[in-house]
Amino acid sequence: MGVYEKGASSGRLQPKGEGAARRIGGATLAILAGAILAGWAPEQQLEPAVAGRGLLMGDVPAAGFDVPGDPAAVAALGYLHANCGHCHHAATSRPLQLRLSVGARTVEETDAYRTGVGVESEFKVPTAQTRIVPGHPDASTVHYRMSVRRRGHQMPNWGTSVVDEQGLRAVDAWIAGLAPKE
Repeated sequence: MGVYEKGASSGRLQPKGEGAARRIGGATLAILAGAILAGWAPEQQLEPAVAGRGLLMGDVPAAGFDVPGDPAAVAALGYLHANCGHCHHAATSRPLQLRLSVGARTVEETDAYRTGVGVESEFKVPTAQTRIVPGHPDASTVHYRMSVRRRGHQMPNWGTSVVDEQGLRAVDAWIAGLAPKE
């Protein structure tokens, strides 16, 4: 498990094999980047290359980890984990946590859901005061901050000058499909 290859059209590193789009082998982008810098080659197994260096924070499930939810949730949660989870996680002071945990078996158990859905945002604009409003991406601060490129408003807050339209569509589709929290 955990074999990665370059995408044919994008040239980006991606999981290889059937069901790979749903799988995260227990490594974050930071670990992946570290493994590559340490001499790991895409045709090698990621987990043995990283685990042998003591870089994993716990056991990787032998069967891997399936991101919970329907295809929209899988796409959005995977995107938020890979693109936002390196800053938005429990070890930081950021209250919105977007890193996936192998312990989350349902969407409702994910940090993104628990700390985002229906939770009042510290960052507010007239059109959005709640982090994630089920069924209403345009009323969600997550949508707003991903959709603008304005200092102090945009997310990520540095390093980008263009909105990631594909990522925004994935997150918006997930939010649009969320049922109101009970």
